[in-house]
Amino acid sequence: MEWSSNHPGIEKTLSFLSSIKAMYRIKLASFLVSTILYISACVRCEECFYIVNNNGSETEDSLGEYCGDETKALEKKEHSDPLGPARVECR
Repeated sequence: MEWSSNHPGIEKTLSFLSSIKAMYRIKLASFLVSTILYISACVRCEECFYIVNNNGSETEDSLGEYCGDETKALEKKEHSDPLGPARVECR
């Protein structure tokens, strides 16, 4: 028996395979988009340091790692130290 392109079974199979390919591409694209969105939504963490300027020389003490809004809040907050001007720097 010889198969031809006019055979209805082959056309249905090719149509079915084509729709599976299209669904696979849609699923792959949505997975990639969701992965990119997840990665871009990650909160950046930085190590923060308490820096005191004591008569021209700076000393640094590590405060540890802070993430997101915590780093901004630490850096904006006014710090006073008996040794001199103080600030927090996260990097």
